[in-house]
Amino acid sequence: MRIAILMGITYENNSTLESLPACKNDLNIIEKIIDATNLYDEKLILNDEYPTAYAAMEKLTKFVENLEKKPDPIEEVFVYYSGHGGFDNNEFYYAWNNYSNKNPNTTSLLNSQFDDLLRRLKAKLTVKFIDACQSGLPYIKDIVKPTFQDCFFCFSCRKNQSSGCDEKNSFFTYALVESIKNCLENNQIRYRDLQNYIADKFSAEEDGEDSQKPYFCSQGKNTDVFCEVTDKLKNIINEFFVQPVVNEVVEEKIKKAEKSETDYFDIITRIDSSFLNKEIVKNLSKEVLGQITAIPLIDSLNKIKFTKLITAEKINNRIPGYKSLCTFVDNNCSDYFAEISYDYKTRTVKKEKRNPWDMGLGLSYRNLFGLYDYSEPTYEWVDEAVKIPKDFYIKNDLPYDYISFKIQSRCKCITDKELVLIPFYNNTSIYLVYAQFDYKYTGIEETGPIPTTWKGKKCSTDNLAETTKQLIDDFQENTFKEIKEFLDKEAGFAGGV
Repeated sequence: MRIAILMGITYENNSTLESLPACKNDLNIIEKIIDATNLYDEKLILNDEYPTAYAAMEKLTKFVENLEKKPDPIEEVFVYYSGHGGFDNNEFYYAWNNYSNKNPNTTSLLNSQFDDLLRRLKAKLTVKFIDACQSGLPYIKDIVKPTFQDCFFCFSCRKNQSSGCDEKNSFFTYALVESIKNCLENNQIRYRDLQNYIADKFSAEEDGEDSQKPYFCSQGKNTDVFCEVTDKLKNIINEFFVQPVVNEVVEEKIKKAEKSETDYFDIITRIDSSFLNKEIVKNLSKEVLGQITAIPLIDSLNKIKFTKLITAEKINNRIPGYKSLCTFVDNNCSDYFAEISYDYKTRTVKKEKRNPWDMGLGLSYRNLFGLYDYSEPTYEWVDEAVKIPKDFYIKNDLPYDYISFKIQSRCKCITDKELVLIPFYNNTSIYLVYAQFDYKYTGIEETGPIPTTWKGKKCSTDNLAETTKQLIDDFQENTFKEIKEFLDKEAGFAGGV
């Protein structure tokens, strides 16, 4: 049995990392090549559909656990990754969509943990092609031997280097596909053939201390076969290299407005098909509410006597953080049929008085005649009108506007936690607004929510249910982590609950 684990992340919604649209194209071509070999019995794809490193690791772990239950021995595990990477303290990080510099260990897949999962499969051959910055992890032979029977690891650069890309593909992945094309006249393609081509490709590039140089690490027979050459594989590879020419032709036609009326009709039909209607939105809202209602409390919270309370209501000012929510909606949801009402107030502010010599745009009449203006700026107090969002209304015919997933405590020393989810719909997309609230005591036997920050995610009809489920799963895990830390502190040790 042969296994493939393929990963590619674009970081489209990450504010910390530069987006990498090329990684989506990288993943697509490698997946097509793997499928064209007809050799891999099981395949796992990890991409932008898994928004957090936790979700990706959970999926990966379940995938490995299912493989462990199967009686067939695993001949090969093929691993591919395209995305951001980092190396620190002898650890390589596969940066995930939710990557944060402040929390790299919980927002990345750690290579050491990834390797631990791969070892459990006891594959005869483990293959890695890692296309990421600082990916050249120096495996030491006497460490590799007891953990991987045979291995072939190919990293896009050394641990102190960056990997390059353009808008279409990463340079290393492009060279990998080229290396396969170079072998299409043979009956078989061996991994060493791919390595040799890639090494020559980058050694021919301009030399320099920072020049990208792939790093290779292998142990075994050095004659391991990647695949047999088939017509299907040839077609995939040839289409890949023909595609840019086709794109240029299409783009040129668009620029010259040479599209026919039929082409325009097809475009209109495609755009119209993406529009939502009331029935789709109504059914989707029912599906999301039903899924959330069915989500149980995790065992860790059940064991310490917590309960869940799910409510679905129309917008009202009893929502936790309603004032800040109105401001967030005003700033972010204008395209999603949210009707805002405002309070108008006057405030007094200090502003610089206009200099009579000032011409505007940073120019001065004195400067114009070669005289420097040494006068100090003067200020005055002026009144200005301020528009403050106070309320909003979502224009839809749905039975609810928001869903609350509340984790209720049965003990006095731990207060409640609440996750509020508000889906906003427009004609073609969904914007999911959400916030997590901790409760605190406001009086004897009285609690209230602590102000927090509202956030938003753009979703489609295909991933709204999965996104809400992931938010709730993360909410439960984070809640238990906080409770555990509190109880461990009170107990005076760092143990488990």
